Amino acid sequence: MMEVMAVTGKLTWATIDVTNEAEVDALEAQDGAEAARRAREAVAEMQRLGILDANGRRIRTDVPPDMREDSDCDMSSL
Repeated sequence: MMEVMAVTGKLTWATIDVTNEAEVDALEAQDGAEAARRAREAVAEMQRLGILDANGRRIRTDVPPDMREDSDCDMSSL
């Protein structure tokens, strides 16, 4: 029978028993939830800045003239 750990704080690879599947699953769930939270915050910020619309699509798809394919801008000297 697999022992389930009691979560008392933020889990890290250093604080779990990596041979315990329940602890690894808990860490992965914690990290997944944190990643989803950060992604939602990033989307909200891009919407606030007018980069994305309410459906998550880019509002502007153009690029500055010096970044266009037919530009004479040359970055090879950098």
